[in-house]
Amino acid sequence: MINRKVVNHLIKLNEKNLFLRGLRSWMGFKQIGIEYSRFNRNKGNPKFSFYDAFVLGLDGIISFTMVPLRIVLFLGMILSLVSLFYFLFILFTKMFVIFGFNIPSWLVMPKGLTIMNLIMVSFFSLIVLILGIIGEYIGKIYTEVKNRPRYVIKELIE
Repeated sequence: MINRKVVNHLIKLNEKNLFLRGLRSWMGFKQIGIEYSRFNRNKGNPKFSFYDAFVLGLDGIISFTMVPLRIVLFLGMILSLVSLFYFLFILFTKMFVIFGFNIPSWLVMPKGLTIMNLIMVSFFSLIVLILGIIGEYIGKIYTEVKNRPRYVIKELIE
């Protein structure tokens, strides 16, 4: 059950995909839970599958948070840092080999494989980092396009 005042505010929103469970809480009006006992179904089985519940949950996450986009950005930063350390590790092992130090053979990669590994790891981390940055921009655009009001005015006093 939703109060008429809340319904009027929901109608004012310009969103096409309304996630009512989230918007109801986002409005900030007082909420209470009403317990009731539901009767068993007389005919048929429920049609709401696990997939439908998963899509509904995903819709709620996408509608109200940019955390997944920030996770990708953070992952890109971490992968770039790992790529940098990998580059330094390869550089030092090559320097040790050039200067004649004895290092275990499992640390030294074959000549062509080393540079290919380094290029692949660097470009992969760069791609993930760029996707995270683009995701942040798209998330900001998505938030602006929804055009939700900053405040919901509960009551006007004249």
